Amino acid sequence: GVTAPLCRGHQEPCVRRIATTAANKGRPFWACARGTGAATNKEAQCGHFEWADNRREKRSASGSAGGAVKRVHQSPL
Repeated sequence: GVTAPLCRGHQEPCVRRIATTAANKGRPFWACARGTGAATNKEAQCGHFEWADNRREKRSASGSAGGAVKRVHQSPL
């Protein structure tokens, strides 16, 4: 499988999501896994974002990241 990067704010594994905007529809990206909240709330999402196809993803020993991408859509809280 693919190893998730750590978010910059919490050093915790990010979640992989799929963009739904017209310009990037279907493009995978990594984001902080925490829920949204006030910018002053250190327990809230840190805002980490990076395109999954722009980083060298660590792959499993078999050399494959697997087949289908799990499509995860999270609505704002």
